[in-house]
Amino acid sequence: RSTPQQAIDGPRSEALPADDFGAEVQQRREAAGLTQQQLAQRAGVALKTLGNVEHGRHAATRLIRRRLTLALDELKPPR
Repeated sequence: RSTPQQAIDGPRSEALPADDFGAEVQQRREAAGLTQQQLAQRAGVALKTLGNVEHGRHAATRLIRRRLTLALDELKPPR
């Protein structure tokens, strides 16, 4: 059962430190065959912000984490 905060942040994103979250975003983006620009557009975040998050230079806010998590989750094939 998820907490209200997990419902906002997503199941895994809140638990990961900034650089771990960024590395996961980069890995999932590359596995999906997306460029940073494509993911940034899908998630509604600035390209520079995404680059900074992926490289651990910028700790993503909850909103940025949520947007990136949702955009990447939409790429998963349905079960």
